[in-house]
Amino acid sequence: MDGRVNVLMVGSNTQVKGGMTTVVQSFLDHRFSPKVNLKYIATHSEKGKVYNSYFFAKSLVRIVYHLMLKKPDIMHLHMSDKGSFVRKYIVFKASKIFRKKVILHMHGGNFNEFYEKSPFQLQLCMKEMLRKSDKVIALGSNWKTILMEIEPDSNVDILMNSVAMPDFKSAKKAGSPFTILFLAVMNEGKGILDLIKASVPVISRAVDQGKRLVFEIAGDGPQLEDAKKLTMEYGIERFFQFHGWIGEEKKRVLLQKTDLFVLPSYFEGLPMSILEAISYGIPVLSTDVGSIDEAVKDGKNGYLITPGDLPMLESRLEQLIYHPSYSHMRQTSRNLAIEKFDEKRYFEQIEDLYLGNFQANDLQSDWESP
Repeated sequence: MDGRVNVLMVGSNTQVKGGMTTVVQSFLDHRFSPKVNLKYIATHSEKGKVYNSYFFAKSLVRIVYHLMLKKPDIMHLHMSDKGSFVRKYIVFKASKIFRKKVILHMHGGNFNEFYEKSPFQLQLCMKEMLRKSDKVIALGSNWKTILMEIEPDSNVDILMNSVAMPDFKSAKKAGSPFTILFLAVMNEGKGILDLIKASVPVISRAVDQGKRLVFEIAGDGPQLEDAKKLTMEYGIERFFQFHGWIGEEKKRVLLQKTDLFVLPSYFEGLPMSILEAISYGIPVLSTDVGSIDEAVKDGKNGYLITPGDLPMLESRLEQLIYHPSYSHMRQTSRNLAIEKFDEKRYFEQIEDLYLGNFQANDLQSDWESP
């Protein structure tokens, strides 16, 4: 593909909360070279099923209009599972009718379970989409293996999420509490209730030893109120600060004073929140799911545990709070972020892909506005 390339990117509204939105926003904020002309159409919002159906129908009309008259060279589809798959499959079929190249960017940390529990006909649609997309982007080696098991004829490459490297100074003050940060949509899969349960004996020991702890909980979702109630049931609510969903500035403030990031998820792709944490040189305690092991090296810049293993979560929490090599772990996190997840190299690879590199190798005219 020579010269200027027009890319139509499709995903959720940028007001939708979650890691995929963070990735999409990074594309919209990035200044591509003059060779790449990127446009974006959102197909999903968070305003309820009825409105979302209308929103998608309206967006689909815009997409077809672009396919017919604006003639993009590439369709870049950001997809997870469930409703996201259904919407992107419809866009995928429309794109192929107009003989467009399709990049399928997989984000769903639960896509394999969604596939396994789906009816046979729906599984065939997933396999077709994986097989006929010109390039499938997986967030790590584990996810590449999963996708290739679902459809061996997929053209899957690994392109891990990236993060801008912050230039920051620690906001920690002498004598301030040891700060543990949880940052995620608060649903059942993220493990917020597990964290609260495992924290009870940890807090008790800290009180006995005169060590000050605070758990900063950022995010909202269906388990937010349950989480607040659980801290009150255990009598530990004074150790927890619930912030709800936070903006970028508040996030930066929290990251600058955080000592340990915890995300005990049951399924993931490669969480942007973890990449943001290590970019600030923060050790991470998380679960060995999805491609988290690309960013958290067990025993080096944090620990990986089995989802739902509360005794191990408790043990690793205490180990990190009292870790004798804590400063080394901080530096390891920062170095790992710079070496593997710097967005400069990421967008160089994306641009190379847009400009024609659709082969099976791992990725390490003016177009009017819509």
